[in-house]
Amino acid sequence: MSTHCHFRVAKRGFSRIRSAWLAYLSLSLNFVFPCVAAETADEYQIKAALSYNIARYISWPTKNVGNIKFCIVGNNNVLNGFKGFEEKQINSRSIDVLLLDKFTNASSCQIIFISKGSRDLLPRINVAIGNNPVLTIGEMPGFIGSGGIVNLLPKDGKIILYINQGAAKKSGLKISSKLLRLAEIVE
Repeated sequence: MSTHCHFRVAKRGFSRIRSAWLAYLSLSLNFVFPCVAAETADEYQIKAALSYNIARYISWPTKNVGNIKFCIVGNNNVLNGFKGFEEKQINSRSIDVLLLDKFTNASSCQIIFISKGSRDLLPRINVAIGNNPVLTIGEMPGFIGSGGIVNLLPKDGKIILYINQGAAKKSGLKISSKLLRLAEIVE
């Protein structure tokens, strides 16, 4: 059972260049990772592709060097969906995909993907991260309200991207305006 996967773009007057860029990003994701119905094994490959592309438009403070630690809070299905991105890079930095099982290590991650099955762990994760520059990406209702930065939520066969700019600024992360144009902004 297939569904289509798209970013929701706010209705604003885009120039032709911006529209072309948005179309390219959406098409490239659909060609590389065709969307399938939720709760299949490929669901997390799609969310991994979206998370990877989101991370490409994030700037971390200059003190972060070395490989990017892309930490996963979830089960092995979630982890396996992200493992294919260990061969890629973000801003010339290699990616290490790790299962985050000890939250005391959360602040050493640059990105944390928190699966919907880990909702009860959000308070512990937030305490462990503190104000460190960690991009949190979730997939559950209420994630943004709990201090998360990016939320990927399904709606009408599409994945809607929500961004909490206040939480990103608090963490010292800068989000590209190109990415912000693709998202619903929550303060």
